[in-house]
Amino acid sequence: MDAIDITARLVGVFYVFGGIVTLRALAMDSVLDQALASLTLSRPDPEEVLRRWILAATSVVTGVSGLSLVLLSGWAPWLFLLNLGLQAGWLIFAARRFPPTDEAEALGRRQVANAALIWAVATAMVLWLNFQERLAVLTDPWRGTALLLAALAMAVWVARQLVWNPGPRPAFGEEPDGMPLVRPRPTRVRLLRQYGFHALLDADTGHPVDTAEHVSEGLAERLAAWEDAFHDAVDPHDSLAGPAFSEAEALAHDLEGEAIVEALRGEFGADNVEGPVHEL
Repeated sequence: MDAIDITARLVGVFYVFGGIVTLRALAMDSVLDQALASLTLSRPDPEEVLRRWILAATSVVTGVSGLSLVLLSGWAPWLFLLNLGLQAGWLIFAARRFPPTDEAEALGRRQVANAALIWAVATAMVLWLNFQERLAVLTDPWRGTALLLAALAMAVWVARQLVWNPGPRPAFGEEPDGMPLVRPRPTRVRLLRQYGFHALLDADTGHPVDTAEHVSEGLAERLAAWEDAFHDAVDPHDSLAGPAFSEAEALAHDLEGEAIVEALRGEFGADNVEGPVHEL
């Protein structure tokens, strides 16, 4: 291995990292949009969803292309050329389908175009490496298998994030379609700690429980405080990171959740209360 191989692999590492970072940013944007849509009983913008899926596919190819260069695989020229075509196609498509609406978006679009130019230079380097026979043969089994597994792992992960849906249960008392405005007292309840949801749900239907109607006043206040403390501690731009509690705050919140469950058992019966369930 000489300086040229080391340089090529460092470029590959850069693009692996770039692909992963972009995928994570797209996933976080999707989760935030879904959570906000759940709170407002609306649907995410279909144009934004389409844009996100296209960028996710391109980012997967970017990450796998970078990995192919790290491995000095014979697949690198083909993957780099494929991604170059995808980036050029995206810029042409986006100019027509998603024209910039302000200066910030225009600047972002120019940065994407500059990144595509840099990718073209990297592609030329990869083609030169292949011409110089510095890359492994295309049929090398272990390199091809590693690339396939990496592509599948990245694609499955980001697809799961993009299709995540918090469900029809709003966090702040709105009524989604199909949910009765007047709901009877539930037989079983579940205490849930999840961003974008009410804390107390009917365990059989998943609908939020009207605590003012079906829970004693003091316990309803404790429930509201427990729920608010959790939502206030979560960064809406990175809800998957969970609440930014200190160790002492996390312990206190967990203990209060357990205490609330015990109080709920006193009102609904020992076998009719689930939780507290902790989800992101």
